[in-house]
Formats: sequence, C-alpha cells, structure tokens
Amino acid sequence: KYVENNGSYTLSSYDKPAMFVLPPNPELNTTIYFCDKDASTKWYPVKIHRNGQLIMGEKEHMKCDVPNICFRMVFVGGYIGWKVTPDYTIFKG
Repeated sequence: KYVENNGSYTLSSYDKPAMFVLPPNPELNTTIYFCDKDASTKWYPVKIHRNGQLIMGEKEHMKCDVPNICFRMVFVGGYIGWKVTPDYTIFKG
C-alpha cells in the first residue's frame, strides 16, 4: 500500500504479511503516522518499504514487529532521511 503525506495507517497483519511503501520523492517535513493498536504485528511483522530514501540513516526497509506500537515518520532528508519517533496521540482523548 502506498502512503500519503499526513496519512494515518493501521498496521493490520493478522492473516498475512503487510507492506507500506513510502513516497519516492517526499518534501521536507512530510509526516506519516502508523499504529498497531490491535497488536496484530505479533503474528506477521509489517514492512515499511523505504522507496529509495534512508530510514534513520539506514539503507534498509523498516520491519515493524512490536505489538501495539504507534509512531510517526517525518522526512528530514540529508543523512537521516525518514526520522522515526513514538507517537502516542492516538491514546489521548
């Protein structure tokens, strides 16, 4: 599944592996939100495909296998690329 700027995505992978593809040419500060609020990644990890950009300075796709994780990815460019930080706003209310 291709993701969009400011999109929010649920990491649902109960019955099969899932993959999200980041934008190939993101603008600075492009932000994308991911959450596994149902703990489905304990059965099948989810892959975040970097689509040519770095993720936290690494030239590898990101594997999400921590149940109940919520995080955001912000494109900062340079030698970092996509910066990953926790995001617990989903639990506020």
